[in-house]
Amino acid sequence: MISLNPHNILAQLTSLLLLFPFWVISQTSPAGVLTSASCRIWLDAGDLNADGNYTNNPAVGTFVTTWNDKSGNANNLTQATASARPTYSILGSFNTLSFDNTGANINYMTATTQVMLTPGTMYFVIRATDAGDGANCLFDRTVASNTSIRFEQWNNANRIGFTKYGVSDYVSTIVPSYGSNVILSYVKTAASNNVDVTQNATNNIITVGSANPGLPLYVLGKNSSVDGMNANVMEALAYNAELNRAQRNIVDNYLSAKYGGITIPTDMYVGDTPANGNYDYEVAGIGTEATGNNASAATSITGGLEATQATAMGNGEYLIYGHTAATNSLNTADVAGMSAGPNQARWERIWYLDWTHVGGSVETVNLTFDYSDGGTGGSPAAPLTNYKLLYRAASSGAWTEVMNASSITGDRVTFNAVPYTQGDGYYTIGSLDYVNSPLPLTLVKFEAENCADKVCLNWSTATEQNTSHFEVEQSSDAVNWADILKINAAGNSYVLKQYEAVDENPLENISYYRLKQFDLDGSYTYSGILAVSLDRLSKLIFVVYPNPNNGEFIIEISGAKAKTNITVELIDQSGEIQYQSDFLIEDMTKFKIPINPPNKLSGGIYICKLKSGDSVYNIKVIIN
Repeated sequence: MISLNPHNILAQLTSLLLLFPFWVISQTSPAGVLTSASCRIWLDAGDLNADGNYTNNPAVGTFVTTWNDKSGNANNLTQATASARPTYSILGSFNTLSFDNTGANINYMTATTQVMLTPGTMYFVIRATDAGDGANCLFDRTVASNTSIRFEQWNNANRIGFTKYGVSDYVSTIVPSYGSNVILSYVKTAASNNVDVTQNATNNIITVGSANPGLPLYVLGKNSSVDGMNANVMEALAYNAELNRAQRNIVDNYLSAKYGGITIPTDMYVGDTPANGNYDYEVAGIGTEATGNNASAATSITGGLEATQATAMGNGEYLIYGHTAATNSLNTADVAGMSAGPNQARWERIWYLDWTHVGGSVETVNLTFDYSDGGTGGSPAAPLTNYKLLYRAASSGAWTEVMNASSITGDRVTFNAVPYTQGDGYYTIGSLDYVNSPLPLTLVKFEAENCADKVCLNWSTATEQNTSHFEVEQSSDAVNWADILKINAAGNSYVLKQYEAVDENPLENISYYRLKQFDLDGSYTYSGILAVSLDRLSKLIFVVYPNPNNGEFIIEISGAKAKTNITVELIDQSGEIQYQSDFLIEDMTKFKIPINPPNKLSGGIYICKLKSGDSVYNIKVIIN
């Protein structure tokens, strides 16, 4: 529930205060393919506890007891034996669970609900670390006449394989790739008992005969005391269905975009390229092949934009789309091209749409913007002509109004029959009068600052729609939170509202704060996280905002003496200094240090270290 710049006087302020919101989403299946009824497990190492918050994973090197399932089926992976637990790690900008079988104890995890998938589809994004261990065992059920899927077949080195215990071992023609991110899939086909194996969407069908019991959703990383896995697992999916070709193409494009543009022959999405802005967040799609189609991509999985086929797509035709990040805000400045209106604005979140058209009729889709599934509040209201579907071919410039809204249902605004001829590019929703026909929005800023031995907090909302109250939460580690303050909200408001609160008992070292905004129906969203370091001896307080950020942020220092030299360092998880600069504090009351690293930093957790003389202050900074 964040809005930027609802009034011109706030433009300069809010440009510094873009916060990263977290929200609880109703899970379905990634990329919009099928639902929780068919997606039996969805494991994402970037969100180990499956709460939708990608910033609260444990520290790098932590042994992981539970890997929570995001599918909605609560089919969590667990490991009760401490010596057999995998570790959480970060490779480049990607979160992973690291499984190791080189020591005395093999790392593995067991599914809560165990089942043979007949038919079935399994997907993995992994980086295998080495070959020659006899096997790289993915999911396995070590029981006579059951199966194991393997990144390297144990008795056929350098081939991806499949085992039927008590029957035989089978190998594909595919050579495993070590040391790089790869997409693997295994499909038990419905037409036969063969297994279709792919690496980076290049397939090979293994003939395994008529006694194939299916794919084993049992144990990840181990089949016995001998066969384990040396690999980093980033994401894993398992379906109790044979995904058709269109569905598999969409999942391949979702995973390729999410994990650094992994090269696949079926790449139909260019929104993930740097030239187009890396719109690789929550990528989903719809499309059709001769073997079937995926009908819709739900808003709960795409950050608030649903696409359904209106005029049916032909064979080989698709719409793949994604956005850049969880930007939930109102933008009243970048509205060139919109019709005249008393309060023009657009949703800050923008999606890149990539159409693949083969020929024949002009296919069309219905696009629905869902406020709550986008992580915000707000209640859209007629007239429909106030809502515009906005499009532009480039990442900046004037917008084109494609059409007026077709309908409003609850907090959903739908535009019917959008044609592929509108073209690839950038789409969002706008309103000519966001006061009477609201967009998803509300929070303008959230700040924390020194008040002697206390911490003063303040925030502002541009508009409120059925808002109940706010709760301020405090944490010592930005993972475990406690409610400390409750403030009633205005409820419904279309003017700037200011709120203040004081934490009378900040923590001794670093206090983390976030704001939880409740609506009347009980739903809620989070603000970004602020951190305040309080050294009661020197009275030095510094605040980093926004946090999380994209590598550029502000350090605000209070309580330092004038003419104080400060050295700022940004240190990554490996201990390497990625940024360092010296500053001279001129103002003893409050001093702001802008941090703008010359090179873009990879996403992850950093330590921001401030050094002055013998004093050293550390604070956790999360870079997306």
